[in-house]
Amino acid sequence: MGTLLDDAGDIADALRGTALRGHPVEEGLGGTFLVGDVDPGRAVGAGDRADPR
Repeated sequence: MGTLLDDAGDIADALRGTALRGHPVEEGLGGTFLVGDVDPGRAVGAGDRADPR
């Protein structure tokens, strides 16, 4: 079982070493988190690379 990430700072730390490193992470509605400043043309690829599975 994985670790629960429920803090924007923890999520930002988890994105280090990925294409999303350095992007701002903010808390959104309903327990969601938003990663900002992602180029829409590269959004799908960046998300795929951020998935550690």
